[in-house]
Amino acid sequence: WKDLVGVFAHSQPEGPSAAVSLPENRYMQETAVAPLVSDGADPEIELSAGKAEYLDVLAHIHRILRPRKYLEIGVRRGASLALARCPTVAVDPEPAIDREVNCPLELHVMTSDRFFEEQAAAALRPDRPDLVFIDGMHLFEFALRDFMHAERHASATTLIVVDDVYPNHPVQAERRRQSQVWAGDLWKLHHCLHRYRPDLLLMPVDATPTGFLLVAGLNPNDQLLWDSYNPIVAEYKNMPIEPHGESALTRRGALSPDDPSLVALIRQLSIQRSVADDDSAELRQRLRRVLDR
Repeated sequence: WKDLVGVFAHSQPEGPSAAVSLPENRYMQETAVAPLVSDGADPEIELSAGKAEYLDVLAHIHRILRPRKYLEIGVRRGASLALARCPTVAVDPEPAIDREVNCPLELHVMTSDRFFEEQAAAALRPDRPDLVFIDGMHLFEFALRDFMHAERHASATTLIVVDDVYPNHPVQAERRRQSQVWAGDLWKLHHCLHRYRPDLLLMPVDATPTGFLLVAGLNPNDQLLWDSYNPIVAEYKNMPIEPHGESALTRRGALSPDDPSLVALIRQLSIQRSVADDDSAELRQRLRRVLDR
């Protein structure tokens, strides 16, 4: 008996994908900043780490992958959006873009749940994005839904980049924001995908301030996360970072942004775009071989 999640996950991946209906003010409610525990307290609470700035890493990915279409979830002031040079679809309920954007831009001023429910089918079909950047709500269940929707609207050669998977201190991993440097509990997404979707290629990257997770080998037709969403959220929502997220705090297994295998894999995604099928298991095997070299 399939768990329908309160979202009705339509069984036809090619149809408009449904999303969880949330009150519009939930976005601001969840991101409200509590009194900062770092004020006058332990300076390590506001530490950042990484071998390269996240915008530099994302710019490098754009240059190698050369996406023909780009999807960005969570725009804020437009720093990452300004890197795009191809037709771009961007989603944010309260964008405050304060810099020049140098791409054909379709901006949807709404939550990502509402976008995927109402606008995504028209905005992302038939030309699916080659690159997706998820930098929206810093809460596990929101990021998981964004990933699920993004994969459904992707192709086998799409690369999804998830921001903020490496908190530098347990306080930065709190669901209620209590620090300026805040990753929320997005570290759980890496843990969850590793457990429930072993078919995916998961590549954590050591970027400043709070890391990236690159996901490749997508399968837009996979239903496992859709069928299990409620139990997954129930399992993960209150999971503490210690001891479950020790590898996130230490960045164990994180790749350097200039790791040759990482560069080779992104380049391979670009090369394979013209020949890959949407659910190509052969492509995923080929990508694994590149990453394992």
